[in-house]
Amino acid sequence: MAYVYVYAPFSGEIWGKQTYCNGTAHTIVNNMGGNQPMDIGDVSAGTSIRFKASSSVKSIRTRRADVCATQTGDWDQGVIVDMYAELNAQCYIGSVSYGHVRNWVANGTHNTRTLTLGVLPTDCNCGCSDGVHVHTQCDGGTITGLAQCAGSRVYNGSTWIYRWYWNPGWC
Repeated sequence: MAYVYVYAPFSGEIWGKQTYCNGTAHTIVNNMGGNQPMDIGDVSAGTSIRFKASSSVKSIRTRRADVCATQTGDWDQGVIVDMYAELNAQCYIGSVSYGHVRNWVANGTHNTRTLTLGVLPTDCNCGCSDGVHVHTQCDGGTITGLAQCAGSRVYNGSTWIYRWYWNPGWC
C-alpha cells in the first residue's frame, strides 16, 4: 500500500488552512465537496493553476463549481478534479477542488495526471484570504503538515499538499 499525492498548483505560500492567519475559521465551500481547506498565495494574477498527482493517478475528471457566495465573476469560479487509478475515469481515488479560477478548463475526462486548470484572477474580497490566491479542499485525503502563516513555501509540482492512503488492489 502507498500514498497518492497531489502537489502544489504553483509555487507560493500557505496563507491559511483550518483557520485564516487572523485565527478565524477557514470557510469550507460546500458545493466544492470535501474539507481540509487551504489557501495558497503570494503570487500574481494570471499565474497558471496546474494540477499534478503522483503516478498512481491514471485519469482525472474535471467539473465546474461555484465558490464565493458574496461575489460573482472570476472569483466565483472553481474546478473539482476527481482522480482515478485507471484510464477513462475508472476506480475513484478522491478529489481536490480549486477555487478562484479564471479561464477554467472545460468539464470532461482526461487520461493524464497533470493538467492546467486555469489561471488566477485579480485580487478579491470575498470573505476569504485577501489577495491573489487559490482556495483548495480535498475529499477523502489528508492535508500537508506544513505550517500556515509562517512563511511555509510550496513548490509547483514537488511539494505535496494533499495525500490519500491507497492500495492498487482496491480496483
